Amino acid sequence: GNTLDPNRPTASNQLSKYILPESVLLSGSEAAKDWTKGEGPTQIFDGNPATKGGIQYDADHPATLTWQTSEPVILEYYTLATPGDGEGKRDPSAWTLYGSNTGGDDYVAIDAQTEVPMTVARDAYYDQDFEVASPAAYSYYKLVITGYHEPPFNHCQFSEFVMSGKLPEAAVTDPVLHYTFDDGAKDVSGNGYDGTLYA
Repeated sequence: GNTLDPNRPTASNQLSKYILPESVLLSGSEAAKDWTKGEGPTQIFDGNPATKGGIQYDADHPATLTWQTSEPVILEYYTLATPGDGEGKRDPSAWTLYGSNTGGDDYVAIDAQTEVPMTVARDAYYDQDFEVASPAAYSYYKLVITGYHEPPFNHCQFSEFVMSGKLPEAAVTDPVLHYTFDDGAKDVSGNGYDGTLYA
C-alpha cells in the first residue's frame, strides 16, 4: 500500500533525515537529473509514493541512483515503491546496491536482487523488504538497476527508496583516571579523596 505496515522492518529506524538532498543524482542514457529537476531523484526520498523519479537508460548506461548521507549510516533493510503509471513494466526488478566512504572507486556491493516479484499496486511500497546481509557504515550509496518486469523499455521509474538502519556506535576511548589527594586538595576534576579512582 501507500503506507508501510508498522510491522515491517523498513517502517522504523528510517535514515531519510541523513540524506543530503543536493547530493542525490539519477543518471542513465539522458542528461543526469539532480535535486532541482521534476520527476527527479529527490522525489525518491520524499516519503510520498505519489511522486516519482524517472530516467532514460540503455544497455551501456543503466539507470543509477547515487546519494550521500551527512554522516556514515548502517543500512540494514530497504525497500522501493512503485510509480503511479506504467502498469509495472518500468518498475525495477533487479539491481545491485553499493556502499562507499569516499564516493570514488571503492564502492562495495552490499546487496543484489534479481527477479523481484512485481508489486501490482501503483503508488505503493514494494510488497517485501530487502535485508543487507552484512551491514556496515557507509556515507555514499549507489543503486544500479539491471532489470525490469517487462522489458524492453528504455525508461526506469520508481517512487521511493526507503532506508532503515542505525548509526555506528560511538568509538570507545580509553578512560582517563584522575588521582586524588589525602590532604583535602582536589584533583583537576574536582574530586576529593575517598579512595576511589575516577574514570
